[in-house]
Amino acid sequence: MNGSAGGLLAEARRLAASSDDEAATRAYVAVLRDEPGSVAALIELAALAEAGGFARAGRTA
Repeated sequence: MNGSAGGLLAEARRLAASSDDEAATRAYVAVLRDEPGSVAALIELAALAEAGGFARAGRTA
């Protein structure tokens, strides 16, 4: 993972931990734009979607 994607992943995690789900989602998507194969970002985005009641979106993402 490159430096900017790593920083974005850390920011996404911080936002998710502070319950800012919309901003966290945007940050995870930004990570995936930079690193489409980021397993951590994919799993954490799916978990965020499921926790927010978007389980169906998490399964199709």
